[in-house]
Amino acid sequence: MATISPTRGICGDRARCASLCAPDIAGRDSQSGAGASMGPAKFGRACPQYLSSEHSVAHFASKTHAVGVRLLDDGRLQLTAPFGLNDIFSFRLTPNRVLDNRTTHQAKGLRAVTTWPEVTVEPW
Repeated sequence: MATISPTRGICGDRARCASLCAPDIAGRDSQSGAGASMGPAKFGRACPQYLSSEHSVAHFASKTHAVGVRLLDDGRLQLTAPFGLNDIFSFRLTPNRVLDNRTTHQAKGLRAVTTWPEVTVEPW
């Protein structure tokens, strides 16, 4: 996990961090769905009980989308990306096989290339 700051950015690079650290997000309230029950009614199969936001992000259908940001008490943002950020910056959608998310990954891939033709979708 990296901790980023609107004034210093990641590794002290404010420009690199600017799009992630928009100052207008301070004070917004958000809640994690990590403890929510997401079973067969939503996904057609049982899902694990997630222990935290970080744990749930690691189960996203695509490793590319497995990114979360949390606003810390001191105003900094904490970035969680269990599979890194390389896929995002490489315009590559990579499946996460931790659960059988084949159908979701394929649907996301089709939607992505329709919107951004330069995206590469890795097969399941």
